[in-house]
Amino acid sequence: MDEFQLCEDQKYLVEITTLFFTPNPIVPGQAIIVNLTGIAQVPIEQYAKIKVQPIVFGFPVFTYENDFCKEVNANACPIPVGSFNSIFTIPNTVTKNLKNSKEYRTRITLINPDVTYDTDDTELFCLEGIIKIADESAAPDPNPMK
Repeated sequence: MDEFQLCEDQKYLVEITTLFFTPNPIVPGQAIIVNLTGIAQVPIEQYAKIKVQPIVFGFPVFTYENDFCKEVNANACPIPVGSFNSIFTIPNTVTKNLKNSKEYRTRITLINPDVTYDTDDTELFCLEGIIKIADESAAPDPNPMK
């Protein structure tokens, strides 16, 4: 978590206390397991979206976005106010794009949907930090039967 900071100097409705990736450094072409723990000041609603964006020169290399509740456990939401622990996987089809750099500035956000349909969705947290990328020699060989 030391590598990640709040995107803006503000109080978010979800405080993230632990964030780590496996493998670390990330290997292009391998799935990433993300472990996230925190304290929610509001419920994390059904259809909340988790978004992960490695960024180069201000532009996302890709955007991984998925239903946070389905990632964690289809029956997990709403996640009540209080402490929570979540583990989810970013598939290898996404990470294969992480090449040509030793590290990426990355933004991770969790967005609650507007369940009343009278306001905008709510950004529950936003973190930015550096993810390190393993040397390409550590990546799995796409053609192991040469």
